[in-house]
Formats: sequence, structure tokens, C-alpha cells
Amino acid sequence: MQITKELIYCIGLWLAEGDSKTSTELTFTNNSLELIMFFKENIDKIYSGINIPRLYVYSANGIKYFEKLDGFKTIKSYIDVRANRPYYIYRLADTKFMIEWKKLVKETIEQEQFEIDILIGIFAGEGNIKHDIKNHNSRNVRIASKKPNELIEKCLINLGIPIKFDPKHRVYWISGGSLNKLHNNEICILHPEKSHKFKKMFEYKKENHYSKRELKNNLINELKQFKTAKELSIKYNRSYLRIAEVLQELKKDNLSNYKKINGQVYWAKPKIIEDYNKNLIDKINESLIRNGINYTAIGKEIGFNRKSVKREIDKNLHKS
Repeated sequence: MQITKELIYCIGLWLAEGDSKTSTELTFTNNSLELIMFFKENIDKIYSGINIPRLYVYSANGIKYFEKLDGFKTIKSYIDVRANRPYYIYRLADTKFMIEWKKLVKETIEQEQFEIDILIGIFAGEGNIKHDIKNHNSRNVRIASKKPNELIEKCLINLGIPIKFDPKHRVYWISGGSLNKLHNNEICILHPEKSHKFKKMFEYKKENHYSKRELKNNLINELKQFKTAKELSIKYNRSYLRIAEVLQELKKDNLSNYKKINGQVYWAKPKIIEDYNKNLIDKINESLIRNGINYTAIGKEIGFNRKSVKREIDKNLHKS
């Protein structure tokens, strides 16, 4: 089994909002449907059983927001009068897989190299941003925990962040210069709403930066070849979120576009992506002649995983 960064994120998500006591099913709860789908997509990559996950939707009024969702066996809606906003529970019933999953989690959390990515997953589940815009000094991040958590503390220590556990409120408090360390490690990258709040909080912190036009021009020059937002973030010493925002603005002006290749998102000028797609289709067509509809064989020839091959065939070749 290949241990990817995304899978480690999922381990953190499960540690924060999964049910570790059950031995019969894998569960994950969150108020972000995007994060639920992220969890499902990455579990799908390692799950070889025949069971299909279920989705449970809880809201104050029990409204059915949708009847079906790709990849889920059933979707059930329930009322929870305490729910200020809808939340979702992913469930995959498989006792054998749970044995493998818990073993994977145990082995992963014992390796120091994975701790930051695990913390990112934990924060997407149990993290909160506290910021009073009327008080510039009121900038804090909290990680909820019923009691002191050895794994969370190991992660914070390795980041050089002081341990400040508040037993009354059951949270770890992080503030001051330690917020820069969370920011540099993209602590909020998984959860869209938390990313937005974290970004807004940092907008109140004065810093030197490129002018908007200057940064746009720099990125346009970079996009003569495939680049990830993270690569550009490192090169220009801007946050991942700032770079992603500018890339999206360029996309609206038809000056940039993105291509997902084997789970990684690459940005480039639209013409470069267009040429890449044409060349990719030619390669797939040639491989189809040799291998037929054998996604694994095609993927080995062109350097793609089988799911990516299927997606490209469905999206591009079936247009003709």
C-alpha cells in the first residue's frame, strides 16, 4: 500500500472525527461535504473490498439535500435539533478492513515524518480560528481535545510551538508567532471554511508583499510550463492560499488553467494544457489499439494510474 500525503491527511481526519471504538465500520464525521468526499476518494484508493459506503446527513430540519451521490450506496437524512448547520457521516462497514486500517493508523502515527500531515488532518476536524477584528492582538487558533493528547503535543513540539492546554475549555491554544508556523505548514489546507477564516485573520497582519499586478505578471511567466500552487508559493514566498487566489483570477481572464494528473493539480497557460491534452489523447488512442479497454495496461504505458486513465477516456475520447 502506498502511503500518500492525502492518505495521511485522512488518518488525521479519522483520529479527530472518526469512531476508533468500533471494529465493524470506518466512520468519519464533518460539516464539509467537500471534506467527506476527499476522505471517501482516498479510502477508495486503498479499499479492495466489495462494500459500498453510506452517507448520513443530519440537519435541524431533516431536509433531504440530495437523493443520491456518486459512490455512495445510500443517503439517509435525519433531524438533529442541535445542528446549527448540516453535518455528514461517512460509514463503510467492513470488519476485515477495519483491522487493516487501525494497523495502518498505528504504524503511521509512530513515524515522526508524518506528524505535520496528521496534524493538518486533525485540525480540519477539531481546529478553530478565533479572531476579533476589533482587536488586532486577538488572533488565536484552537485545537479541541477532551484531555491532553500525546500525538497533538508531539506534532506541536516538532513545529516549535509551546504546549498550552486549557483543561477548562478542553482545547490547545496557539497564538502569537506560533501562528506563522501553522501558516507556513498550511494547517488549514483541507477545510475550505477554515482556510478562508485563517486567511482573513492573516490579512490583518501587516507584511511586505508583491503588488497584485506584479504577482500576476510573475505567475503568467511561470506558467509557460506546468507548476503546482505549492511550488509557486515557495518560490515567491507567498501563502498557498494567496497563490491559489491569483491563479483563479488569471483563470477567469483565460490566462491560466489547471490539469489534474495522478491526483496532483498542475497549472499552466491554457494553450499548454490544450496541447498536452491533445498529445495525451493521441497516446491513449495508440495504447487502446494495443491493449483495448485495459486501464491498468494503458496507465503503465503513459505513466497514469488506472482511475486517471478512465477519467481521461470518459472526458475526452467519448466527446468524439
